[in-house]
Order: sequence, then structure tokens, then C-alpha cells
Amino acid sequence: MENKPCLTHYDTASRLITDKPARVYWIFVRAVTLGTVGTVIVYDGWDTTGTIKISLVVGYNRVNPFVPPFSCAKGLYISMDGAVTSYTVGWLPESVALRE
Repeated sequence: MENKPCLTHYDTASRLITDKPARVYWIFVRAVTLGTVGTVIVYDGWDTTGTIKISLVVGYNRVNPFVPPFSCAKGLYISMDGAVTSYTVGWLPESVALRE
């Protein structure tokens, strides 16, 4: 749900977005070039040792909405491989997230 009121985070590297519980609404992934297959993995935790919530494999730029959104109980960490230029994630801290 791209129009959901939320915080956005844009990045060009793997990153800990928050170390608190969070609710993820959508993610936009930009591949290096059309047809290049890239992977973005969303973890529930502070790094790649957390639980994998979703693994997105993309070959072109696209928005991936999550209906209903999913929660990360420990934190929100996103990793990307070299075939991904950037990502933008729409999220909220669980303490202020709107319930579906």
C-alpha cells in the first residue's frame, strides 16, 4: 500500500533501519540494469543473523507492497547484493503503526 502514511528510508547499502520493533508496508527495489537479477532480503533482527522475513529477487525496478504489512519484532535490517542499485522502504515503528 504505497499511499500508507509511513516513514521512508532510502539506501544504497545493506543497513540496520531500526533496532526496535517495526512494521513494513512496502519496498521499492532498483536493479542495476534491466534484466539484471538482484536480491534484497529483509530480516527481523539487527543483522543477517536475524530471521528472514522476505527475500525479493528482482530483474527490473518495482514496488513490492505487502498487504497486510508484516512486522519485525526485534528490528529491521535490509541486505542487498551487488546487482541492486538502491532500495526505499516504507515502514513505521510498531508502537505507532496503524493496525489493519
